[in-house]
Amino acid sequence: MKKKFCYWSISWGDYDHICQSLVDSAIGVGIEEDFIVFSEKPIKNCINHRLDDSIELDRLQFFKFEYLKKQLSKLDYEYFIFIDADHFFVRHPHMDIDKIMNGSPWHSFLESPVNSHRTKRQDWWGIPNNTLCSAMYQNGVQSAEIRNTNGGFWICHRNFINRASELAYEFHNHLKARGYTVPEEVSIGYLSHLMSPDVTDRYLEKYVNYWASDWVGTFRDKLPYDHQWDYTSYMTYEKLTVQPAIVHAMRSKTALINKSK
Repeated sequence: MKKKFCYWSISWGDYDHICQSLVDSAIGVGIEEDFIVFSEKPIKNCINHRLDDSIELDRLQFFKFEYLKKQLSKLDYEYFIFIDADHFFVRHPHMDIDKIMNGSPWHSFLESPVNSHRTKRQDWWGIPNNTLCSAMYQNGVQSAEIRNTNGGFWICHRNFINRASELAYEFHNHLKARGYTVPEEVSIGYLSHLMSPDVTDRYLEKYVNYWASDWVGTFRDKLPYDHQWDYTSYMTYEKLTVQPAIVHAMRSKTALINKSK
């Protein structure tokens, strides 16, 4: 019988230690869904596979789509939740994945507007805001507001795997032809705009108890824990009070390494 969803991640080098801390945190809060990890060194308490030597670990991180196509598509789950190794579960998220997806085959958290009167940053990944919006509209996006996203957490329906990869590369190449070579994160944001019947279903402010990225270092050099904190919107610098079950602990890498050593 097909399972509803699994979590999956990729790690190597010191990120193997970081990923072990991620897996242990998931087990510690009672996650029972399968957790699949492709790693260089063995990871305990999960379904562990060696890295696929045929997939290049490119610096722009499109290897995520290659693993999705070549490895995850073989597995019998309805949804695949990619989670970067430097995440940490502080409590059980108790997610309703059908409610999150709400008719879309793809989800990432759309964080902050790039084309609002509230926008403070002039670009995302070096792409001027107006240029990014034009590229989105030229490639089928219809929502008035365009937002950035975080490439460390996203969800893909199994029937959308091949098309997701195709669209991600197409948008990447569209930008590259215009002089902007950017990471997979930009394509992930594009997919969330393009594939959502209601793009507001992806807006981060709807998920303040579920997920947030600690990109400013609220938990710098320490493990996240379960309490309220101020998330800073990437493009506007506005504050949002969050208490997420899952923290993208981007500034806690040293603590995550030490926890599993």
